[in-house]
Amino acid sequence: MTSFSEALKNAGITPTSSAGYDKKTAGAFTLEMKLYEMKEHVAALRRIHTKYLSADGEDQFDYIDSLANRYGYMVIAFQDIIATIIKLTGRLDKNADISIRRAIAEFQSLFEAECESRMLDDAVTSFADRNEVVHAYENYRSNMDTILENIQNYQDEYEEIQKLIWDYCKTKNILAK
Repeated sequence: MTSFSEALKNAGITPTSSAGYDKKTAGAFTLEMKLYEMKEHVAALRRIHTKYLSADGEDQFDYIDSLANRYGYMVIAFQDIIATIIKLTGRLDKNADISIRRAIAEFQSLFEAECESRMLDDAVTSFADRNEVVHAYENYRSNMDTILENIQNYQDEYEEIQKLIWDYCKTKNILAK
Protein backbone atom coordinates (compact mmCIF):
# COMPACT_ATOMS: atom_id res chain seq x y z
CA MET A 1 0.00 0.00 0.00
CA THR A 2 1.43 3.33 -0.98
CA SER A 3 -1.19 5.67 0.41
CA PHE A 4 -4.09 6.06 2.74
CA SER A 5 -6.46 6.42 -0.23
CA GLU A 6 -5.32 3.00 -1.47
CA ALA A 7 -6.09 1.53 1.95
CA LEU A 8 -9.58 3.03 1.73
CA LYS A 9 -10.05 1.55 -1.74
CA ASN A 10 -8.83 -1.87 -0.59
CA ALA A 11 -11.29 -1.71 2.30
CA GLY A 12 -14.09 -1.00 -0.16
CA ILE A 13 -14.70 2.47 1.24
CA THR A 14 -13.65 4.55 -1.74
CA PRO A 15 -15.17 3.54 -5.06
CA THR A 16 -13.32 4.06 -8.33
CA SER A 17 -15.26 7.29 -8.85
CA SER A 18 -15.65 9.98 -6.24
CA ALA A 19 -19.44 10.09 -6.75
CA GLY A 20 -19.97 7.12 -4.42
CA TYR A 21 -17.64 8.23 -1.63
CA ASP A 22 -19.19 7.62 1.79
CA LYS A 23 -17.72 10.12 4.29
CA LYS A 24 -19.25 8.42 7.33
CA THR A 25 -17.83 5.02 6.39
CA ALA A 26 -14.44 6.57 5.62
CA GLY A 27 -14.51 8.39 8.97
CA ALA A 28 -15.37 5.17 10.79
CA PHE A 29 -12.53 3.37 9.01
CA THR A 30 -10.11 6.16 9.96
CA LEU A 31 -11.34 6.05 13.55
CA GLU A 32 -10.75 2.31 13.79
CA MET A 33 -7.25 2.66 12.32
CA LYS A 34 -6.40 5.41 14.82
CA LEU A 35 -7.67 3.27 17.72
CA TYR A 36 -5.40 0.44 16.60
CA GLU A 37 -2.56 2.94 16.20
CA MET A 38 -3.02 4.25 19.75
CA LYS A 39 -3.09 0.68 21.06
CA GLU A 40 0.19 -0.08 19.29
CA HIS A 41 1.85 3.05 20.67
CA VAL A 42 0.81 2.14 24.23
CA ALA A 43 2.22 -1.37 23.76
CA ALA A 44 5.46 0.09 22.36
CA LEU A 45 5.72 2.43 25.36
CA ARG A 46 5.59 -0.60 27.64
CA ARG A 47 8.27 -2.46 25.65
CA ILE A 48 10.61 0.53 25.40
CA HIS A 49 10.16 1.38 29.07
CA THR A 50 11.15 -2.17 30.03
CA LYS A 51 14.29 -1.85 27.89
CA TYR A 52 15.01 1.56 29.45
CA LEU A 53 14.87 0.06 32.95
CA SER A 54 17.47 -2.57 32.10
CA ALA A 55 19.80 -0.19 30.20
CA ASP A 56 22.35 2.29 31.45
CA GLY A 57 24.33 5.31 30.25
CA GLU A 58 23.92 6.31 26.63
CA ASP A 59 21.51 3.45 26.00
CA GLN A 60 19.09 4.91 28.52
CA PHE A 61 19.30 8.26 26.78
CA ASP A 62 18.39 6.60 23.45
CA TYR A 63 15.43 4.85 25.07
CA ILE A 64 14.19 8.13 26.57
CA ASP A 65 14.19 9.66 23.07
CA SER A 66 12.27 6.64 21.78
CA LEU A 67 9.78 6.94 24.64
CA ALA A 68 9.25 10.64 23.93
CA ASN A 69 8.61 9.91 20.24
CA ARG A 70 6.12 7.12 20.96
CA TYR A 71 4.44 9.23 23.62
CA GLY A 72 3.98 12.02 21.09
CA TYR A 73 2.54 9.63 18.51
CA MET A 74 0.16 8.17 21.09
CA VAL A 75 -1.11 11.63 22.03
CA ILE A 76 -1.59 12.61 18.38
CA ALA A 77 -3.56 9.41 17.77
CA PHE A 78 -5.70 10.20 20.85
CA GLN A 79 -6.32 13.72 19.59
CA ASP A 80 -7.27 12.43 16.12
CA ILE A 81 -9.59 9.82 17.65
CA ILE A 82 -11.46 12.37 19.75
CA ALA A 83 -11.68 14.80 16.80
CA THR A 84 -13.08 12.04 14.59
CA ILE A 85 -15.64 11.02 17.21
CA ILE A 86 -16.79 14.62 17.54
CA LYS A 87 -17.03 15.00 13.76
CA LEU A 88 -18.86 11.69 13.27
CA THR A 89 -21.39 12.60 15.96
CA GLY A 90 -21.98 15.98 14.35
CA ARG A 91 -20.63 18.12 17.19
CA LEU A 92 -17.79 19.65 15.17
CA ASP A 93 -17.47 21.15 11.72
CA LYS A 94 -15.93 18.59 9.38
CA ASN A 95 -12.99 20.86 8.54
CA ALA A 96 -12.26 22.04 12.08
CA ASP A 97 -9.31 20.87 14.12
CA ILE A 98 -9.23 20.53 17.87
CA SER A 99 -6.39 21.20 20.27
CA ILE A 100 -5.02 18.55 22.59
CA ARG A 101 -6.55 20.43 25.52
CA ARG A 102 -9.98 20.32 23.89
CA ALA A 103 -9.53 16.61 23.14
CA ILE A 104 -8.71 16.03 26.81
CA ALA A 105 -11.77 18.01 27.91
CA GLU A 106 -13.98 16.07 25.46
CA PHE A 107 -12.66 12.77 26.83
CA GLN A 108 -13.31 13.94 30.39
CA SER A 109 -16.89 14.88 29.49
CA LEU A 110 -17.53 11.62 27.62
CA PHE A 111 -16.12 9.55 30.47
CA GLU A 112 -16.96 11.71 33.46
CA ALA A 113 -17.64 8.81 35.82
CA GLU A 114 -14.46 6.99 34.82
CA CYS A 115 -12.41 10.19 35.24
CA GLU A 116 -13.44 10.33 38.87
CA SER A 117 -10.58 7.89 39.27
CA ARG A 118 -7.71 10.27 39.97
CA MET A 119 -5.19 8.13 38.07
CA LEU A 120 -7.27 8.00 34.89
CA ASP A 121 -7.96 11.74 34.98
CA ASP A 122 -4.28 12.48 35.66
CA ALA A 123 -3.28 10.14 32.82
CA VAL A 124 -5.47 11.83 30.23
CA THR A 125 -4.42 15.25 31.51
CA SER A 126 -0.77 14.20 31.10
CA PHE A 127 -1.33 14.18 27.33
CA ALA A 128 -0.95 17.97 27.41
CA ASP A 129 2.73 17.43 28.29
CA ARG A 130 3.30 16.55 24.64
CA ASN A 131 3.08 20.27 23.82
CA GLU A 132 6.01 20.97 26.13
CA VAL A 133 8.14 18.31 24.48
CA VAL A 134 7.38 19.64 21.03
CA HIS A 135 7.55 23.37 21.72
CA ALA A 136 9.88 23.97 24.69
CA TYR A 137 13.26 22.79 23.44
CA GLU A 138 15.20 24.72 26.07
CA ASN A 139 13.72 22.46 28.76
CA TYR A 140 14.66 19.24 27.02
CA ARG A 141 15.96 17.34 30.06
CA SER A 142 13.04 18.40 32.25
CA ASN A 143 10.58 17.47 29.51
CA MET A 144 12.13 14.03 29.08
CA ASP A 145 11.92 13.48 32.83
CA THR A 146 8.23 14.43 32.72
CA ILE A 147 7.54 12.01 29.86
CA LEU A 148 9.39 9.22 31.66
CA GLU A 149 7.44 9.91 34.85
CA ASN A 150 4.14 9.90 32.92
CA ILE A 151 4.95 6.57 31.31
CA GLN A 152 6.04 5.04 34.63
CA ASN A 153 2.89 6.25 36.38
CA TYR A 154 0.18 5.85 33.73
CA GLN A 155 0.96 2.89 31.45
CA ASP A 156 -2.11 1.00 32.59
CA GLU A 157 -4.30 4.09 32.38
CA TYR A 158 -3.17 4.85 28.81
CA GLU A 159 -4.29 1.36 27.87
CA GLU A 160 -7.57 1.90 29.74
CA ILE A 161 -8.16 5.19 27.89
CA GLN A 162 -7.80 3.43 24.55
CA LYS A 163 -10.15 0.62 25.65
CA LEU A 164 -12.77 3.07 26.98
CA ILE A 165 -12.80 4.92 23.66
CA TRP A 166 -12.96 1.65 21.70
CA ASP A 167 -15.92 0.41 23.74
CA TYR A 168 -17.65 3.80 23.43
CA CYS A 169 -17.27 3.71 19.64
CA LYS A 170 -18.64 0.17 19.47
CA THR A 171 -21.59 1.10 21.70
CA LYS A 172 -22.34 4.20 19.62
CA ASN A 173 -21.94 2.12 16.45
CA ILE A 174 -19.42 4.49 14.87
CA LEU A 175 -16.70 2.00 13.92
CA ALA A 176 -16.21 0.58 10.45
CA LYS A 177 -18.46 -2.34 9.65
